[in-house]
Amino acid sequence: MPDILTIIRYRPSYRCTLCCCGQWDLVCDKNYLVEMSQSVFNSGVMVGAIIFTSMADRLGRKPIHLACQYSMFAVGLAIAFAPNYLTFIMLRFLQGAVREVNLYTI
Repeated sequence: MPDILTIIRYRPSYRCTLCCCGQWDLVCDKNYLVEMSQSVFNSGVMVGAIIFTSMADRLGRKPIHLACQYSMFAVGLAIAFAPNYLTFIMLRFLQGAVREVNLYTI
Protein backbone atom coordinates (compact mmCIF):
# COMPACT_ATOMS: atom_id res chain seq x y z
CA MET A 1 0.00 0.00 0.00
CA PRO A 2 1.51 3.37 -0.96
CA ASP A 3 2.36 5.99 1.60
CA ILE A 4 -0.02 8.97 1.79
CA LEU A 5 2.88 11.39 1.30
CA THR A 6 3.76 9.78 -2.01
CA ILE A 7 0.17 10.05 -3.19
CA ILE A 8 -0.30 13.73 -2.30
CA ARG A 9 2.52 15.59 -3.96
CA TYR A 10 2.75 18.96 -5.57
CA ARG A 11 3.02 18.52 -9.29
CA PRO A 12 4.27 21.66 -11.05
CA SER A 13 2.85 20.38 -14.33
CA TYR A 14 -0.67 20.75 -12.89
CA ARG A 15 -1.48 24.40 -12.22
CA CYS A 16 -4.77 25.33 -10.66
CA THR A 17 -5.93 28.60 -12.19
CA LEU A 18 -9.00 29.02 -9.99
CA CYS A 19 -7.20 30.34 -6.91
CA CYS A 20 -4.35 32.78 -6.43
CA CYS A 21 -2.15 30.13 -4.76
CA GLY A 22 -2.19 27.96 -7.85
CA GLN A 23 -2.26 30.80 -10.33
CA TRP A 24 0.82 32.53 -8.91
CA ASP A 25 2.52 29.27 -7.83
CA LEU A 26 2.50 30.09 -4.09
CA VAL A 27 3.27 26.59 -2.88
CA CYS A 28 6.28 24.79 -1.44
CA ASP A 29 9.26 27.16 -1.48
CA LYS A 30 7.07 30.27 -2.05
CA ASN A 31 4.66 29.52 0.79
CA TYR A 32 5.97 32.47 2.81
CA LEU A 33 4.37 34.85 0.30
CA VAL A 34 0.91 33.81 1.51
CA GLU A 35 1.71 34.96 5.05
CA MET A 36 3.41 38.09 3.74
CA SER A 37 0.12 39.31 2.27
CA GLN A 38 -1.38 39.31 5.78
CA SER A 39 1.63 41.23 7.12
CA VAL A 40 1.27 43.81 4.35
CA PHE A 41 -2.44 44.12 5.16
CA ASN A 42 -1.64 44.79 8.84
CA SER A 43 0.96 47.38 7.80
CA GLY A 44 -1.75 49.10 5.78
CA VAL A 45 -3.99 49.10 8.84
CA MET A 46 -1.30 50.88 10.86
CA VAL A 47 -0.63 53.48 8.17
CA GLY A 48 -4.34 54.00 7.53
CA ALA A 49 -5.05 54.55 11.20
CA ILE A 50 -2.48 57.34 11.33
CA ILE A 51 -3.27 59.06 8.03
CA PHE A 52 -7.02 58.79 7.73
CA THR A 53 -7.92 59.53 11.34
CA SER A 54 -5.98 62.80 11.22
CA MET A 55 -7.65 63.61 7.89
CA ALA A 56 -11.03 62.87 9.44
CA ASP A 57 -10.30 65.29 12.28
CA ARG A 58 -9.40 68.04 9.81
CA LEU A 59 -11.89 67.45 7.00
CA GLY A 60 -14.76 65.88 8.88
CA ARG A 61 -15.58 62.31 9.67
CA LYS A 62 -18.48 61.76 7.28
CA PRO A 63 -16.68 62.64 4.00
CA ILE A 64 -13.64 60.56 4.92
CA HIS A 65 -15.79 57.66 6.06
CA LEU A 66 -17.81 57.66 2.83
CA ALA A 67 -14.72 58.05 0.64
CA CYS A 68 -13.08 55.10 2.37
CA GLN A 69 -16.25 53.01 2.06
CA TYR A 70 -16.35 53.58 -1.70
CA SER A 71 -12.63 53.03 -2.09
CA MET A 72 -12.84 49.82 -0.06
CA PHE A 73 -15.39 48.52 -2.55
CA ALA A 74 -13.19 49.54 -5.50
CA VAL A 75 -10.01 48.08 -3.99
CA GLY A 76 -11.78 44.85 -3.07
CA LEU A 77 -13.02 44.52 -6.63
CA ALA A 78 -9.54 45.25 -8.00
CA ILE A 79 -8.01 42.61 -5.71
CA ALA A 80 -10.32 40.01 -7.19
CA PHE A 81 -8.87 40.71 -10.64
CA ALA A 82 -5.23 41.31 -9.67
CA PRO A 83 -3.07 39.96 -12.50
CA ASN A 84 0.08 39.28 -10.47
CA TYR A 85 1.34 39.02 -6.91
CA LEU A 86 2.91 42.48 -6.72
CA THR A 87 -0.34 44.17 -7.71
CA PHE A 88 -2.18 42.00 -5.20
CA ILE A 89 0.19 43.04 -2.40
CA MET A 90 -0.11 46.76 -3.19
CA LEU A 91 -3.89 46.56 -3.30
CA ARG A 92 -3.93 44.55 -0.09
CA PHE A 93 -1.99 47.37 1.61
CA LEU A 94 -4.58 49.89 0.42
CA GLN A 95 -7.38 47.63 1.55
CA GLY A 96 -5.90 47.53 5.04
CA ALA A 97 -5.50 51.29 5.11
CA VAL A 98 -9.07 52.12 4.13
CA ARG A 99 -10.52 49.31 6.23
CA GLU A 100 -9.22 50.76 9.45
CA VAL A 101 -11.01 54.06 8.88
CA ASN A 102 -14.36 52.39 9.36
CA LEU A 103 -13.49 51.61 12.97
CA TYR A 104 -12.24 55.06 13.90
CA THR A 105 -14.57 57.44 12.09
CA ILE A 106 -17.95 56.11 13.17
